[in-house]
Amino acid sequence: TCALPICFPVTIAFEVKEAEDGASALKALEKEEFDLIFCDIEMPRMDGLELLDKIKANGIDAPVVMMTGLMATARLPNPAETSCMAITYMPR
Repeated sequence: TCALPICFPVTIAFEVKEAEDGASALKALEKEEFDLIFCDIEMPRMDGLELLDKIKANGIDAPVVMMTGLMATARLPNPAETSCMAITYMPR
């Protein structure tokens, strides 16, 4: 027997909002509810790790995915030791 995948067309709409830095992101997160947060680790004014701490301290429950373009950094946390869902390397 052979199983063939059957694909059904599905339309999914996303609304994406941007923040220029961690401090701006925190202000937006305090005003509005988000389903998912993508966050760079290296940002001006407030880095992603500080933002992650403030997200959880403010009781924001949205999953957080941390990203970085830095290949090796001592600042890369272990996801198991933080409240973020994943950490991914995205080459620049």
